[in-house]
Amino acid sequence: MVVVMDDMQTRSPAMTVSWEPGGSDSRMLRLRVIGHAVMAPDTAWELWMLPGEDRPPVSLGLSTTHELQTLRVPEQLAPYLDDAWGLGMTVEPAGGSPSGAPTDQMLYMGQCVKT
Repeated sequence: MVVVMDDMQTRSPAMTVSWEPGGSDSRMLRLRVIGHAVMAPDTAWELWMLPGEDRPPVSLGLSTTHELQTLRVPEQLAPYLDDAWGLGMTVEPAGGSPSGAPTDQMLYMGQCVKT
């Protein structure tokens, strides 16, 4: 699966996320940051699974602005990842969203594409 996440202001590609679909309880995401704003002090990027059908975003964890990185999907969420509509990224307080939901609009967002 591949997701090209566009910057929601410029509509240009800003990040790709890819993974091997399947029934594994342990899923690693490969993230590639293409372009981004400088991360403000005391903030973090949080990656969200967007289930679709008006269901709320689900946090997959925190990432950095490094160009290449991996992120382990929480075991309980791995079975749902392949059926997600897409992924989104928000800027959150350091340590992540205190409420478990995005505290601001999506910075980057893209739809899942099966490869």
